[in-house]
Amino acid sequence: MPTVLLVQGNSFNYSASFGRPAFDLWGREADVLAGLYDVLHPFGVQLSDVSRLSTTTTSIAEHAVGVRLGERATLSLRLGKLDANVRNYVASDLDALANIVARVEEWLRVAVPGHTFGARVMETFLHSKLKDGSVNDLLQRVGPRIELSGAKSRGNGAMFHLEIGSYLADVVVDRSLSVADGLYVHFALSTASDEINHAVTLELGRRILNDVLGQLDLALAPQ
Repeated sequence: MPTVLLVQGNSFNYSASFGRPAFDLWGREADVLAGLYDVLHPFGVQLSDVSRLSTTTTSIAEHAVGVRLGERATLSLRLGKLDANVRNYVASDLDALANIVARVEEWLRVAVPGHTFGARVMETFLHSKLKDGSVNDLLQRVGPRIELSGAKSRGNGAMFHLEIGSYLADVVVDRSLSVADGLYVHFALSTASDEINHAVTLELGRRILNDVLGQLDLALAPQ
């Protein structure tokens, strides 16, 4: 039986850079605010959830509109990229965020004629307790072995790099620095595709992460 990971804290980040900065949005703050509001209002976003993110730099790349999506998620739009994140999530939160991001990207393609997306990166960060066993024993088993004179090994982390069609996947398994005797897992899925199906991509990411953990004899506890 695999060792079950009891998640103590997690976060998910999505970032999509643009093929070309969305210069058509420059100086159209009212259109941007109205467009985002119209797209996101059906998801419960109110006017008070939309804000201009403050910045101390004069760089136009850092000027952004931010949107609060409930208590744990945010979305921000800049001239050069779109970001979204959610913390302490459950599976349904990721499904909802994928749907929201898809709607915003559809609006962008209409608001900016010829708009394209460049690199997209989806990252998951997990800090977990092991239901059984110790992190030391786990890392001794999955990580590379080294011998140093006068040093006792506490186990070493491991990294895995995969290519699946147009996607690149990277998984890091290591000791958590925020959870005592906990395990840290970082999973990144990236693609340079202009168009993706967010729901399908989310399921692909889940499958890859679960498969990698399964090969390490680990499994996430059901949420």
